[in-house]
Amino acid sequence: METDEEWLRVNRIPELFDKLTMNLVNSRPTDVLAYIQTWCTTEKVKSVETKASSDLLQALAPPTDQEEMDTAGSEDALDVHALVLPDGKLPKTPSKCFLCFSMEVLSGWVKQASPACAAAAAAGAWNAVRALHRNHLNAASQDIVLEILRDVLREKIRDRKGKAERLILQNNPFDVVEDAVRQYLQAEHGLTLGGASKSVPGATKAQIWNAVKWVTLERKPPHQQPNIESTTIGELFAPTPHLYLRNEPAFLALRDLWRQELCGLDVAPDTQGASTATSGTEREGEISGNGGPNTTNVTSGGTAMSFSPPKKKLGFPARKKKAHSKHHQDVPIQIVATGLAPTSHTAASSSAPPVDSKNSTETSTSSTPPPAEAPTNTNLDAAAEDSDSDGAKDTSAKGPKAGKAVIMDTFHFIVGLDKLYRVKPNTAVFGNWGVQAAIQRLNDRWQDMDIRLHYFMGRKAKGVELVVPLTSKDSPQDVDRQWSQLCAEFRKEHVALVFHLRNHYALIFALREWVDESGKHVQQLLTARRGQRPTCWMDWDEARNTMLTSVGYKIMVVQKLM
Repeated sequence: METDEEWLRVNRIPELFDKLTMNLVNSRPTDVLAYIQTWCTTEKVKSVETKASSDLLQALAPPTDQEEMDTAGSEDALDVHALVLPDGKLPKTPSKCFLCFSMEVLSGWVKQASPACAAAAAAGAWNAVRALHRNHLNAASQDIVLEILRDVLREKIRDRKGKAERLILQNNPFDVVEDAVRQYLQAEHGLTLGGASKSVPGATKAQIWNAVKWVTLERKPPHQQPNIESTTIGELFAPTPHLYLRNEPAFLALRDLWRQELCGLDVAPDTQGASTATSGTEREGEISGNGGPNTTNVTSGGTAMSFSPPKKKLGFPARKKKAHSKHHQDVPIQIVATGLAPTSHTAASSSAPPVDSKNSTETSTSSTPPPAEAPTNTNLDAAAEDSDSDGAKDTSAKGPKAGKAVIMDTFHFIVGLDKLYRVKPNTAVFGNWGVQAAIQRLNDRWQDMDIRLHYFMGRKAKGVELVVPLTSKDSPQDVDRQWSQLCAEFRKEHVALVFHLRNHYALIFALREWVDESGKHVQQLLTARRGQRPTCWMDWDEARNTMLTSVGYKIMVVQKLM
């Protein structure tokens, strides 16, 4: 049974009475009882703050089932000693204990008011390096950095649109395509490009690309179409077709780019001697989406072609192989029409039956299926999170695939800008390059000192300059040396460390190391998994393994140059 003395000690009664007595002597209040009541309320809050640090920090962390943002509590609510000491107190019998925390970072970090960790982390690092409290008149905030990042994205979009207009749209404006895609997604699917929130997301990559194809190849209503019973394939796919709803120069350029792909036809005779298009032309007809009445028969050199819209799937599905039999055999053909080059999807085939001599422009070929579409559930939210570059795709190749890369690269940044204008802005489009751009532009705005960002620690990769490169083959001695290098960098004056961990950016507030009673060597850094409030003491091994999983995950240094 617990003795009275043990009960008093466990509940800190002597300590509380001593503190109360000292406060009464120093304050000499006129209403002693009211003062004691207020003091006890304050002390109760402090006792909660000095609970085991893991329970305390977990309680302050943002809920995982909500949009990522800091809780409403004050930034200065935590007692520093309770925050940085193991379980709020020094280890009982440590053989050694190292503790280092940055008051500049603890006083300079800013609340993350929305899923905009890149902006909030950059603002906090900027304040810490300049030794500014978050409430200082010249301190940076999430909103200030968000406006900077909007400017960065506007420039990216202008650059990408210019590239698409030069390479794909024959110097015609990209805005026409963007507007048509926005209208189509809203009218047909109730979607926007950037979405409104986590619960109301925007269009996926696949949905955006399908929308581009739809608005480019959408047909006029049947009553507006000309009589094309005798229209040839060349006329149908010519740069100025009769059937398309949109004929602005930008859409003409897109159809011209895709024309070679769309004309890869696999034609097989049916039991009546007619032929059915199963490749590019069938897919061209699928875009009409108006059901049976919009099915059109077209002839090419005497061969009847059938264009049927899809019942469900939008876009260009991979071609299906036809079943061969003794009485029914595929006869793939290559259509050579005025203004059309031979399709890249066709090749000569010696096993195909001979072609009727009357159709001298048709040659026997075999067809190769196009690449499958990306999964439709792929979202753009984290497209550039793991990259030091701005997420630009390689568009050095030519042809339809390169065209898709250029167009989707442009929409990638358009979606990102839309997300920055949400009620709760989202910076998911930004990788490390975005944090670096924010620091650089803050530096350009306040020119009283020179502040820079450089990559300090992360996975070793070609073309990435790091002060401390990590590899999975590092020895235990290497791992200890890397920890020592991190501690040395943290202790420097006018330095703040930004940690890019899994899908998040946060500051590093403190480091600690000790040997516990069992002899275990503990090395930890104080950061945040969600929001910016210091709520997570992460083991060094976990932090290091996180950086090894991706070249984008790394520790960056924001430093004032002397």
